[in-house]
Order: sequence, then structure tokens, then C-alpha cells
Amino acid sequence: MNDPESTARKYMIRLASCSITAGAKRALLCDLQRGAYYLVPRSFSDLIDNYHGWQIQAIYDEYGPENKQALDEFFAFMIAGEFIFLSDHAADAERFIRCSPDIDSPGIIQNAIIDIDKASPVPATSIIPQLIDLGCLSVQIRAFSRMNADELISLAMTTEETACRNIEFIVPFDHSYENNQTLTDYFFYNQRIGGIVCYNAPRRKMDLFVGDQIYISQTEEEISSEKHCGIIGPAYFAANQKHFLESQQHNTCLWKKIAIDKRGFIKNCPSMQQHYGNIADTPLKQVVNDEGFRHLWGIHKEMVKQCRDCEFRHVCTDCRAYLEEPADIYSKPLKCGYNPYSATWSNWATNPLKQKAIDHYELREAIRP
Repeated sequence: MNDPESTARKYMIRLASCSITAGAKRALLCDLQRGAYYLVPRSFSDLIDNYHGWQIQAIYDEYGPENKQALDEFFAFMIAGEFIFLSDHAADAERFIRCSPDIDSPGIIQNAIIDIDKASPVPATSIIPQLIDLGCLSVQIRAFSRMNADELISLAMTTEETACRNIEFIVPFDHSYENNQTLTDYFFYNQRIGGIVCYNAPRRKMDLFVGDQIYISQTEEEISSEKHCGIIGPAYFAANQKHFLESQQHNTCLWKKIAIDKRGFIKNCPSMQQHYGNIADTPLKQVVNDEGFRHLWGIHKEMVKQCRDCEFRHVCTDCRAYLEEPADIYSKPLKCGYNPYSATWSNWATNPLKQKAIDHYELREAIRP
């Protein structure tokens, strides 16, 4: 923008990977190609959404000379970040359009959670083939009782030569995962394994394998039940195109998901009370065709109280298992401590307004100190 006259004749073109979400107080600017996001003034939202394809001089005229310096700073920031570019041709506005939110994915189910312990009625090895048959691409196995490396490999083998792309494990710490050459060799053979999280470990540690594609993570965190799920926060944000577009019309946690809890009950999420039969005698294919089971798939952030005013709503996950108002399915997630009206974070577990809901869900023992 060194030549003001030449710049004024150009047209502002927004790149398709640039998306912005206006909140009550500020906005979130996302680079969906790079997976990055930036907090920006709410006024950026109007500029990006309403002036795509406008000539720079026309934007100056619209805002008036008193705002020219602020506009120049905006253009410089957006060009440096490769969110927009300036073109000599107005027709480029028709070439760089927004991605359609109408998305779908192959398969009836795209991801699943299987919780297991010693008392689970059906082994996970017999559940995974049913998931594969439904087109499931990603499976998470969460164990609440000891599972050594050999048992893990046995489970992972059920995904070999299938369309499943990823299988992850959350298991209690066991020394068999340390310096295990058999496990390391198997990573190269079956690269569908995304990672292994060992909780209740004596220390924090991260080991990477297969060109850093597969990890074994050790954490001191204690996970004793499904009640540890549903936490909302920046650590769980996903600023990518798939997640961003999915969030426009679907629930980012539950869409095309199925879960089997540790007692074999088939649910939308292991943390939920509602179930649709038991895996011991109910085929998963029967459950996924149930309209009641699919209902929660369509509850997206624009429908949820307070979330619809939050700038993070399209990069955030959404929990329907634990709600601030348990009787209202459109209530804000209980385990979110963000207030979009003040743009501040607080500890959800100590919020006095959430204590009644915490007791309703019997979460006291699962709250981290």
C-alpha cells in the first residue's frame, strides 16, 4: 500500500480460507488453511463480511475520511496475514467465494467412543467390526481398567485392512508401554493408530514415532469415569475448515457419533443417561436409524443460549451431556467458563451459578482441584 492512488483503485478480495465470527464484544478471525485464529475488534466482521469485492476508494468513502487511518491499518494487517489481497479486477470477487456450509461425510457414522472395563459385557474387538460396517473413520477406546500393550495391539488389529483411518487409546498407565519394541514395530505396520494416552502416570512424558505421526503420552491426570468429559476451553479449539463448516449446521461433538459405555449401553455420548439398547443384544445399525438417536446431531452453536453470542462458537466443541440448565437441551455447556459479554474466562467449577447443576450431574468427585 505504498502508492495510495493506485491502492484506492484496487478491489478488496477475501480469501476463501478467511472466516470471521462476530461475538457480543469482539470477533474471531480464522485462517482455516493454516489452523490459526486471532482475536480482533468486532468491527472487522462488518468489513470482511460486507465489503468483499468493493473498491478500496468506495470503502474509504463509506467510512469517511476520519476513519482512513484505521482502515489502512486494517488493510495492512489483513494483507500481511494473507486473509485478503488487493486486485485490479472486480471479477476476482466471484472467484474467491465462501465455502458452502452444506457438508457431508461418507458413512452413516464417522466417529465412535468405546468405554471398557473388566465388567464390560462385550469385548471391543467384536464392536469395532460393526462400526467399520457403518463407515466409521475414527474410533477412541477408553479403558477404565488395566490394558497392557499386547491387549492394545490385539484391539488395533481389528482395524487392519479396513476403511477406518484412526484408532486412539486412553488407558491407565502400564509399564508395558515404555520402551516396548513390539509396540514400536507395530506402529509402522498399522499407522491407523493415532496415539495412546496413559493416564495416572508417575510423570508427564511424550514420545513420538513414525515421523512424529503417532504418540504415546503419559499424564499424571486421573481419569476414573466418563464424567471427566465435556470440558470447553482453548485447548480443545479446532480452527480448521472441516470443523468450522460442520459447526454451522451440526453439533461438533455428536454429529455422526455413536458411543458404547462401559456397561454396553449404546448412547450419543458415554456421559449421557439416555440409551438406545445394549450392545449385547442390539445391533448398532438398528440404533443409528432411530430418529431419537439422531436428534442431537442437529443442535449447533447458533441454537445454544449464550454460545450463539460467542466469537469462539465455530472453533469450539459442544457438550450436550452436561448443561448449565439440565432441563433445557439448548442450554450452554456446564463446563465452559467463558463469558462472551465480558470477554473473560473463569473457573466453571467454582462459579456459584453452576453449583446446582454440578450436584445434579454428581460431578463433585470428577472436578479437578
